[in-house]
Amino acid sequence: MLYVVIVFVGVAAENLGLPLPGQSLLVTALAVRHHTDTSGWLIAGTAAAGGVVGDTAGYVTGRKFGDRIIAEASQRFPRLIPASGVKRARTVVNRYGTAGVAIGRWFPVLRIFVAPTAGALRLPYRAFLPASIVGSAVWTAVVFGAVTIAGRTAREGIHGATWIALGVAVAVAVSATVARFRSPHVQDLQTPTAAGDPVPWRRVGAVVARRAWSACTEYPFTVAFTVGFVTIGVVTGALWHAIDSRPDFVSLAYGAPNFAEGRWWTLVTGSLVAAEPLHYSLFLLICPAALWAYERRAGTGKAVIVFTAGQLGAVLITAALLTALAGTGWVWPRAVAGDLDVGPSAGYLAVLVGVFWRAPQPWRLRGLTAVGAIVTVFLLFSGTVADVEHFVAVAGAFVFLKRPGLAVGSLHERRLFAFAGALMLAAVPLLTAIGPEVGPFEVSFDGLGTWIFVGVDIAVAGLLTFPLHRGQRAAWRIMVPLGVCNVAVGVSSLAFTSDEAIATIIRLPTAYAGLWLVATVLLVFSRDAFAVTRRKVGREVAVGRDDAVRALQQWGGESLSWMITWPHMEYLRVRESIIGFQRHRPVALILGDPIGPVAGAESVMEDIDRQARRLGLTPCFFAASEATRHSAPQGWASLRIAEDEVVDLDDVAFTGKKWQPIRSAVNRAGRERVTLRMVTLEDEPVDVLEQVRSISDGWVGDKELPEMAFTLGGVAQALDRHVQVALAVDAAEIVQAVLSWLPVYGEGGSIRGWTLDVMRRRDGAMPGVMEFLIAASARFFHDSGAEFVSLSAAPLAPGGADVEKPERTVLDLLARVLQPVYATGSLESFKRKFNPVGAPLFLVYRDAADLPGIAVALTRAYLPGVTALQLSRAGIAAIRR
Repeated sequence: MLYVVIVFVGVAAENLGLPLPGQSLLVTALAVRHHTDTSGWLIAGTAAAGGVVGDTAGYVTGRKFGDRIIAEASQRFPRLIPASGVKRARTVVNRYGTAGVAIGRWFPVLRIFVAPTAGALRLPYRAFLPASIVGSAVWTAVVFGAVTIAGRTAREGIHGATWIALGVAVAVAVSATVARFRSPHVQDLQTPTAAGDPVPWRRVGAVVARRAWSACTEYPFTVAFTVGFVTIGVVTGALWHAIDSRPDFVSLAYGAPNFAEGRWWTLVTGSLVAAEPLHYSLFLLICPAALWAYERRAGTGKAVIVFTAGQLGAVLITAALLTALAGTGWVWPRAVAGDLDVGPSAGYLAVLVGVFWRAPQPWRLRGLTAVGAIVTVFLLFSGTVADVEHFVAVAGAFVFLKRPGLAVGSLHERRLFAFAGALMLAAVPLLTAIGPEVGPFEVSFDGLGTWIFVGVDIAVAGLLTFPLHRGQRAAWRIMVPLGVCNVAVGVSSLAFTSDEAIATIIRLPTAYAGLWLVATVLLVFSRDAFAVTRRKVGREVAVGRDDAVRALQQWGGESLSWMITWPHMEYLRVRESIIGFQRHRPVALILGDPIGPVAGAESVMEDIDRQARRLGLTPCFFAASEATRHSAPQGWASLRIAEDEVVDLDDVAFTGKKWQPIRSAVNRAGRERVTLRMVTLEDEPVDVLEQVRSISDGWVGDKELPEMAFTLGGVAQALDRHVQVALAVDAAEIVQAVLSWLPVYGEGGSIRGWTLDVMRRRDGAMPGVMEFLIAASARFFHDSGAEFVSLSAAPLAPGGADVEKPERTVLDLLARVLQPVYATGSLESFKRKFNPVGAPLFLVYRDAADLPGIAVALTRAYLPGVTALQLSRAGIAAIRR
């Protein structure tokens, strides 16, 4: 009956307005009901009743307290109760009335808020109740039917997925081959023939043959084993039928029974076929890559030794181990010692461990931990012969291929491992409950105590995964006592079990307690990584835009430093310095360098890192200078993302051949009576402001994506009184083009340069008007005493000195999304007309694993108004290019 109680409480609480996974509980209960005699119809009926009861309670709460309680809860727990969900629920109820109550049942966020919102809006209860009953009944019936149908068709789905996976593997191989031969490095395919055919087939065949021969000579073991493995699968029919259906399966497979009868040849024959067609798909998609990577790094000889020793050693040790344990009376080894197995997976896993041992940190530690955790969990909670072989292969490779350098150093790494551990602790018992009843531990979910024991762990560990990843102290304080309780339960289950029972069965709580023991010890020793409190940045030291402006005028800044005074920036004072950043959870996107004294820059960077960890943020310096890159804490990484194009104002006469395009534009402006007017835009007449806005709106309106932000300003930023605006005005007082220039302060408040921001031209304006306007502005600033002008840097300009780094891929994809819309490539070509000197700008970050989150944060910063549809279309177009 515990199924019924859990489902009723979970569904009712979710419909009351609490952010609990009611639907997930229902699906789980329906999926694991085969372990008990509980009727699926009873579970479904209970869920429907829970939905109606929860709806009624939520309706009463909303009617009594109105929107106050929902708004307060949303402010206190914005991630669990998002304001967007509350707003959406109100819109649905307002628009659809009672139908909205039934509709909201089908959407996870709406399901939480619909009932309280209906009560707050005073929807009549006599209309609300029937809608709730109908919605709950239909929703529960559909979920019940879907789970039932999915269970019946699982095997057929897996069989179909096998052929799909094989198709994917072939498609990937073909696509990689085509991409390789279309590469510009294949020069002999790029040269057209006399007949005009750019790619004759006979030459394609020659190139393919050379590439195939090169692969065979460079990686002979990978090629030979992969080709042989697939060929044997075709010959034996194992590629499309399970090998155990063959009458000669016993004479092919390896295992303790065959070794006892002297069939030692099965060590070889069993290692050359896979058990099922699905296994071939996995081997083709994953395993050759691992074998190729290890052969490439360690050499062919060592790859052969590691693969062979891992495969044969794991099979022999497993057979001996299970035979020895079967004599102890333990049920599990007696049940599996007589099983046979096929497949080279143990050898592949040994090679994979070797690949990770040769990988750089932090991927070495992460890869080895992931492989070790996976094979350990499968051994403990599945326990087939193959699982034992995998564990033995990984353990042996870990010992014999060990290399120095495996310490868990950074706080970020410890948080990452805590996140993965909590996720595993939440998933393992659930997977065990719905999986087959095999393995070294008896899985018994019939008792109320075991269900409560496991249910609490799943709920708590699941809810605390992301808080642990953010380093929150409260999550650590909950997980450690929970771990101690789990270890105590496991020890007590042994203490109160007879010696005879212990010899034959070790129950689930004991096995689960072992995982909790490891997790708890790691959490205790990593306690300093979990110091994040709920305090906000603004509560530390009140720092605003005016403080940032004063700091810039006092200490000076770089070309992009003025941009930290723009809207949507937050500020943090670190010692005497100030940083400006945008927060896009969990990334703190810091723009430029810290504003402050040069002395002590290393200490400032360490303090920024320390405060970011305490606040649960991932710090990242965007468009930082070489000085900030060198001042970063030890272990940080960097990518060169752009160059600041700086023009020295000592050469504003524009004489010489290299300045010919600029002189031509200046001379044409003189003939057409176009002149420069340097102004403070805020002081200009209304008609001039309207012309500038019209030019800007016309430029933005032609783009597929909305106007960019972050390091790209608009008319609103040009209205700042510190900013100079250059207007190209013709004889009729019509504005032809507009530029805005941001001040670059030196120490003591002097302006030593200006940075170009807004660049807009009217449709039909004079050709070369932008060149003229920049040249005239440079002369104006030179006469005012400035040392340089910066033409700024294109955001995320593709390529650069770090283009060969694999970490660059994520940012290059974002750059390709922006390129056709904002023409960053053509902008760079335009700037080269002014012969600038490039100063490198860097992305400085803690860890390569942070890059995907940083890319998301940059997307939100540059395109704050972009929709998912717009971004997906641009991304697809970029990938096609």
